Amino acid sequence: MLWSATVTGCAQVDQGVAGSALVEILPVGLGGSTPWWLRPRGRASWAVRWSPAAHPRQLVIDSLAGEGFRPSVVHSTSWRHLEGCLVLTHLAVLSGTSCDGAEFEAVPVRRRILARGGATRPPAVIEVEQVIEHALRHLAWLARDDALVGRCLGEGWSRVLNGYAMEPFRAMELEAALTGIGSPLVLDGTGSQSRHLLNASGDLS
Repeated sequence: MLWSATVTGCAQVDQGVAGSALVEILPVGLGGSTPWWLRPRGRASWAVRWSPAAHPRQLVIDSLAGEGFRPSVVHSTSWRHLEGCLVLTHLAVLSGTSCDGAEFEAVPVRRRILARGGATRPPAVIEVEQVIEHALRHLAWLARDDALVGRCLGEGWSRVLNGYAMEPFRAMELEAALTGIGSPLVLDGTGSQSRHLLNASGDLS
């Protein structure tokens, strides 16, 4: 069942869902070398109501299967609070090249600047395409850090994701250039510090 609508490019929770949790599913695929993502026709994104009895990732896999989609990678990328509802976002990389259908439309992936908040507050507005940008940056990190994910994605996705980098590294490089504090901080390969920096900056986490 679909639970999101479009308001100025953002997801809006349908009446009667507030106070619950939703799992947002962002299916992505490749058409040649061009990435696209799927959404239900007329809606901002695909979301299903979550019950604590079900694991969110299994809900994603079952929902995809119910629509005839087969994912090769499913990854939890972010969460956000929206109109009294907790939204848990999962990126699903689809196998095969089919995209459009009676219920879904394929939308080209566009590069976007991430939504920014403060050190202790979230962004005022988060657009779905910014959520996708953030999710693909997560996927780019996974493709480099996790050999199994890299193999499942294949060469096509590896080439696309080469253009994505985790934001903290870019942000620190910019800060170093502007302040003259020297070389950017070099983090270890665990990813733990980079995830912390994403949270502390007010980005999606």
